[in-house]
Amino acid sequence: MLNGTYESSAITNVSSFIPTALMNTTYTNVTGGQRVEAIMKGSSVEFIGGLLQNVTVVQANLSFSGGVIHVIDGVLTLPQNVSSTLVAAGLSSLYGALNNTDIFGKANGLRNATIFAPDNR
Repeated sequence: MLNGTYESSAITNVSSFIPTALMNTTYTNVTGGQRVEAIMKGSSVEFIGGLLQNVTVVQANLSFSGGVIHVIDGVLTLPQNVSSTLVAAGLSSLYGALNNTDIFGKANGLRNATIFAPDNR
């Protein structure tokens, strides 16, 4: 669920990062809550989650009294901690490096952090 009403015509070919209703710090480590990227690619509206999962809107703008519903072709999963995200993204080099240090636990508890990870090459 997004905070606000976003009709498909409001999504452009320039990425926008829309706040979601996910504010619970158990599931998000971003100040102000989790966000999803929205972009128009060709004639399709796509939403991209934290693990770079793309979903495409297959039926847009189903109006209801509280806003709109977009039917999508997949599910965006909830954000994860650092170690789970590294595993899901196949970033075993950084996972292994962190796992062999005393900062592994600290990394999983980070809030508002940016991490650069090698691509295992």
